Amino acid sequence: MVVRFKRAFTLIELIFAIVIIGISFMSVPMMIQVTSTGVAKNLETQEAIFKAIVITKSAVGENNFTNVDTLIQETPTVLTDAVGMSDYKFTQKYTLNVTTPATFNGETNNDYKKITTNIYNSSDELLASFSAYKFKINKKLFLTYFRLI
Repeated sequence: MVVRFKRAFTLIELIFAIVIIGISFMSVPMMIQVTSTGVAKNLETQEAIFKAIVITKSAVGENNFTNVDTLIQETPTVLTDAVGMSDYKFTQKYTLNVTTPATFNGETNNDYKKITTNIYNSSDELLASFSAYKFKINKKLFLTYFRLI
């Protein structure tokens, strides 16, 4: 009767197995870093969208059709306590523009105003843009339409 021994890994197979396991363990921290960077970017963008909506709605809601023009802020300005934006994680800048006459659904009219708020990061990269249209229907009735770009 012939006795056969169980076959085990050879030395070269063992070295390859250890190398493959080592490479897989080295890639895990890199994957975590990429994921956390993506999450941070998404948080910054989400915060920028919220800020753009808040700034635009407060500008449109508190002002009538004629004095919206006084809110124009063409130079990127850091959001500060003055606009109630001090409790956020990211330092961002904003611009506020008013366009008259504005074009809405292909129609340009002097009774339309487009109010656009742009939010930038500290590198002046555009993160969010939010627009509102203010329509003068008659002397006392105003209609506002909001759109996130």
